[in-house]
Amino acid sequence: MVLRKAVLMLFAGIVFASSVFAADPSYYQRKDAWQETLRCSLEALCEWESEHADEDAGKLDLGPWYVLGPISCGGKSFNFSPGFETGKIDILKAYNQSMQWKRAKRHKDGTVMKLVGRNNAATFLHRTITVGADSKLTVYLGSDDGLEAFLNGKRLISRNVARGVSPNQDKADLLLKAGENQLLLKIYNRTGDHGYYFSTSPKPGQAALSPRLQRREGLWKLVARDFSSEQAQRQISLEPKDGIWDSAWEKGDIKELANRYARACRTKRLQSDAVKLAAAGPTKLDEVRALYHRSIELKETLAKLEKLDIEPVKRAIRDLSESFPLKYKQGPELLRRLNKLQEAYQAMNNAGDEDAIVKIGGEILELREKALLGNPLLDFDKLLVVKRSVTSNQGLPQNWQGNCALPKTGYDNEIAVLSPVRAGGRLRTLYRPENGRFVGDVDLHFDAGKMLFSMPGSHNRWQIWEIGVDGLRLRQVTLGEHDDVENYDACYLADGRVIFDSTRCFQGIPCVGGGNAVANLFVMNADGTKIRQLCFDQDHNWCPTMLSNGRVLYSRWEYSDSPHYFTRLLFHMNPDGSNQMEYYGSNSPWPNSFFYAKPIPNQATAVVAVISGHHGVPRMGELVIFDPARGRQQADGAVQRIPGYGKKVEPVIGDQIVNNSWPKFLHPHPLSEKYFLTAMQPDSTALWGIYLVDIFDNMLLLKEEPGYRLFEPVPICKRPRPPVIPDRVDLARQDALVYLSDIYVGGGLNGVPRGTVKKLRLYEYHYAYPQMGGHIHIGIDGPWDVRRTLGTVPVEADGSANFRVPANMPIGAQPLDKNGRALQIMRSWFTAMPGEVLSCVGCHESQSTAPSAKPTIAAVRKPSDIEPWRGPSRGFSFKREVQPVLDKYCVGCHDGKSKERPNFT
Repeated sequence: MVLRKAVLMLFAGIVFASSVFAADPSYYQRKDAWQETLRCSLEALCEWESEHADEDAGKLDLGPWYVLGPISCGGKSFNFSPGFETGKIDILKAYNQSMQWKRAKRHKDGTVMKLVGRNNAATFLHRTITVGADSKLTVYLGSDDGLEAFLNGKRLISRNVARGVSPNQDKADLLLKAGENQLLLKIYNRTGDHGYYFSTSPKPGQAALSPRLQRREGLWKLVARDFSSEQAQRQISLEPKDGIWDSAWEKGDIKELANRYARACRTKRLQSDAVKLAAAGPTKLDEVRALYHRSIELKETLAKLEKLDIEPVKRAIRDLSESFPLKYKQGPELLRRLNKLQEAYQAMNNAGDEDAIVKIGGEILELREKALLGNPLLDFDKLLVVKRSVTSNQGLPQNWQGNCALPKTGYDNEIAVLSPVRAGGRLRTLYRPENGRFVGDVDLHFDAGKMLFSMPGSHNRWQIWEIGVDGLRLRQVTLGEHDDVENYDACYLADGRVIFDSTRCFQGIPCVGGGNAVANLFVMNADGTKIRQLCFDQDHNWCPTMLSNGRVLYSRWEYSDSPHYFTRLLFHMNPDGSNQMEYYGSNSPWPNSFFYAKPIPNQATAVVAVISGHHGVPRMGELVIFDPARGRQQADGAVQRIPGYGKKVEPVIGDQIVNNSWPKFLHPHPLSEKYFLTAMQPDSTALWGIYLVDIFDNMLLLKEEPGYRLFEPVPICKRPRPPVIPDRVDLARQDALVYLSDIYVGGGLNGVPRGTVKKLRLYEYHYAYPQMGGHIHIGIDGPWDVRRTLGTVPVEADGSANFRVPANMPIGAQPLDKNGRALQIMRSWFTAMPGEVLSCVGCHESQSTAPSAKPTIAAVRKPSDIEPWRGPSRGFSFKREVQPVLDKYCVGCHDGKSKERPNFT
């Protein structure tokens, strides 16, 4: 039996979980209702603080953040000035008579915070800092993009940069005067994502709150603990957003609270009614509060109705009726009722009857939910999700990174179970890590009895963990014997082994100078033993998952010798690492990146994936169905974007291609070729929730949790185990065989006459170690890596070749003419496992191309060994390979003494 105490804490709309058992403070006054409890407790707290004022004297007091913007900057861009930076800021004064400062309810120091952004616009953040005596405070800042900081009207920092936000990008010493100081930040957004970071600690996630804010946060925590009903939790999440509880009031001044509720009403009619009630006296507080919450419900319903399109619902009802005639018999009746309600809604809309619109619209929304949740594919009771606080790091690496670049702690997150699977379902904690560690990358076993996940473990490194779906039998799977290796993102294989990402390849990402570690795919036994490297790739492998045919699908990033470096493509291989090949997108400029690709049930080749930019928002993006049977390049095999019913998928060529695309998706889980569970954020102001989406453009919210992001939906139910593909490797060998049927087949050598190619030059990619490499050290923006020339092998007159290569080595090839000149460059690499026989038909041919039935010359002879090139395998260096030739044959004349001759010295 797992003993668990879930304690929900919410301050200013933020929910925390705690397991701290401590006596409640004396000023906490428990009453029958949460609002009365909070009102009496805040009044008692003000009295307590007056009595203990000496205890806070001289202590640092960081006031709450207030936000203004985004404000369009026009032609001045980063240099835009609203005119208030150098003066005293009055947060009650509107900017341009229309834009108000707003309390930043969910902002938390020590955490990267997202802002609502527009291109070429600035957001301003203001807070007071109070100290008892003149002092210095060091603060740590970050911004996306540019940053300016002002203290008491004096500019401290000005950074006109294009960057994504991360902790500690800048540091400033604040020279504070005794009393109240004003800090102002300007965050300028060029394009795409927008955010900032502020902390008083150099360690992310450890910024301390002022004593005053800590006490108020504690009260919200206690109120949320003691009033856990769904209605109370919803109200607790809503009321702080409107500033109702922000500032103090005279003890017992109920009328002031009533006026705050009245001012916050969302509609003019209800606000007018609330103002009249508030003026009638303190006994009307509950009625005013009810009007306030009614106004929110009304506004939310109207907003949903404005976005609602009935036709997608009808399409889904028709499809479900046709696909499941025995299990979805209610289709005709649902369509009849929907048509009738639609007619009534249109009539009320024309009449302008708001109450009737909301009533009938509410019935339409209920019917829509009933129709879509009646989907027989939702035949499970429990859904795994990862629940992560909006005040925590998102836990999403940038698109060029892996988990090893993420903070390991500072998270309020857990693996939870949603049941029943609908908006009214409750979330129950399955596993919550200690000490704020990250938990994620969940992979449920085929029998639905256990799961793998990523979490820091031994040596405070990322490790693979396993736990039962009952929350028992937690164990670290990776042995964790090394203190400099990260392991994460694991997947069960059909034969019981585990495939996972690991940095034990000890490579650095070249485009950031090796500043982030590369993780390639490895395989191990279920007990963590017999680890073997499968992929030997230039950059990351991501998101391994099993295909229904027993092979492994994963993302591979490569950009060597490529004219575009948007080449994060889909690959597949056997579980033993053999037969590695493209699944979708090799040498294709679009999509820039594939993440979280999953095979679609009962489809031979179709997958669903999130496509994202090369840079830009991390991991998230558009949801697209691909079928490589239709094509593997650009949008040739793109079946549909979701939403995008009836629309052709057009490729978008650029870098940050999804920054301004909404909704955004993460972690799709296909139920069929038409229906999907997914994490989704409808717009930049919305929470990440779990949605049921389909190809008909329906997007139904299943669960949203105030103060939290919900990720990684996985139904807790058994699924077919893919067939086991026997290992084809021979670990006793150190080489492999390569057979090429006809090098002239395919598009790789278009225009090259038959008989031109005489040899293949083979070379090994030698990747740079962490903290090495970069854009300019080997070649400029393309040939990032050292090429170690192995030598050459013959190509027969019919274009065939048969040769041995070293195993476990990334190898590139150049076809050579009779003079040893390269006719083409492979612009990628292949890797063969020990003892593997690797074959291909031609050069960049389609995978559906069949080899000729005619015997080839190379097939009937022994495999060729590599003929070394002028000595042992080594990197090609101009200084070592070319300059000696010039010195021997040329510098006698080209010695720099004559202006008419080039200097070859």
